[in-house]
Amino acid sequence: MRRFSEVIDELALRDLPLQGGPFTWSGGLNCQSRSRLDCFMISEDWENHFSGVSRSTLPRPVSDHFPILLDGGGVRRGPIPFRFENMWLKEEGFKELLKGWWQGFNYSGSYSFILTEKLNALKTKLKNWNKEVFGKVGVNMRVALDKVSFWDDLERQRVLNKQELEAREEAREDFKKWALMEEISWGRKSREMWLKEGDKNTRFFHKMANSNRMRNCLKKIKVNGIWLSEDQEIQRGVVRAYQNLLPDPGGWHPSMNCLEFDRIGVEEAAKLEETFSVEEVPKKGGANDLCNFRPISLVGSLYKLLAKILANRLKKIVSKVVSPTQNAFVEGRQILDAALIANEAKDSLKRDESCVLCKLDLEKAYEHINWDFLLTVMQKMGFGEKWTG
Repeated sequence: MRRFSEVIDELALRDLPLQGGPFTWSGGLNCQSRSRLDCFMISEDWENHFSGVSRSTLPRPVSDHFPILLDGGGVRRGPIPFRFENMWLKEEGFKELLKGWWQGFNYSGSYSFILTEKLNALKTKLKNWNKEVFGKVGVNMRVALDKVSFWDDLERQRVLNKQELEAREEAREDFKKWALMEEISWGRKSREMWLKEGDKNTRFFHKMANSNRMRNCLKKIKVNGIWLSEDQEIQRGVVRAYQNLLPDPGGWHPSMNCLEFDRIGVEEAAKLEETFSVEEVPKKGGANDLCNFRPISLVGSLYKLLAKILANRLKKIVSKVVSPTQNAFVEGRQILDAALIANEAKDSLKRDESCVLCKLDLEKAYEHINWDFLLTVMQKMGFGEKWTG
């Protein structure tokens, strides 16, 4: 057994993550003994070639060992999503090019529609630029390395002149540039950003990216109480679930024309729609403690940043649109206060006083809201077109 462990260490083998439970064998009195005896041992090179592989336990009708199924990964579900590459920012002139594209897009409609269309158009521009101008990082690295090798071989035969020495130095700089690009790209994919750019971490990043891919692999999902495992079943099940999420039965809807709402002023509505500034992005200078970092600082998501900025702006006028009799969204109050007030109201029944108690339990309340009603209420409260469009 010791020699077996030594061989595993010498070959740098490791066991694949196991889906379905941590143990592969159980036995003894009432199956109280459990162990992980069976495994698939893989090397790093093998993992790099088969990054979508996973393994899981199967039912054991006869043996006290669980059969283990090794899944090679299969076909990718759906198209590859577009992702912005941080390495593009290292390309000279890219930021100016990006700014020119963004300012050149002209669309009409609601502000959310304009933002969506401009992002889609920018995505197309970036894809074409990456394919036609920037190129594949691995290919560019090999081309630069071949040029360096060519000049080195020529130098063994004769002395290089000044122009040839400059050409070799240019090829070396190109190789350094593309090597850094590759490192940044794998750094984003691995999400282990605590390692600094410039170290030779590409191998580590590659390994972490494959590990994340295997850990996030979803073989089956339960939709409306039914387990789905086939690609088409999962796709149809998820689409149907979201199609039925916000149904509108139609028919009669109450009118709100005669209702009066507390309104915000014109100046306050204009401040809500001011152009975003860098100062509004939540951050803390000189952050050096873990408590200074929040999930918003760890996610490069435009929509989450926008949501945070809008929430901070709304906080300034929320007291004018939320009734003071409410427990939620009122500064200085906690939502748990409602439970204490409910208990006090319940105790009043013991004083022979007549009253009526009504308890409402709304499951996923925001998924049953009629959005036309919500937007109409916001318009009556004085919110501008950007907020209700």
